[in-house]
Amino acid sequence: MDHDKPIRESRCDREERRERERAPYKGVEIIGPEPAEASWLRGGKETPTGRRWRATMRIGGREVFLGLYATAEAAAQAHDLGILSFGGAPDDLNFPAD
Repeated sequence: MDHDKPIRESRCDREERRERERAPYKGVEIIGPEPAEASWLRGGKETPTGRRWRATMRIGGREVFLGLYATAEAAAQAHDLGILSFGGAPDDLNFPAD
């Protein structure tokens, strides 16, 4: 067992380690999955696999998970329902009632 190894790596140490690991690949395009896409709609973010959209909202500074949906619009509608059910402001809605 290695005792002089830190139990938890700090953010600075992690960033330095990642930079060292990437050093041989500078200037080389790495092919891999695209980063998760953010939606212009509130409360929805694409999952890392890119197959579903995660609906969330904030209540009292805490993030509340509302579910996974097939489309960004469905996640946004779930966000709106969550806002309305918790008495949120109409300004926070994606699809305000006309």
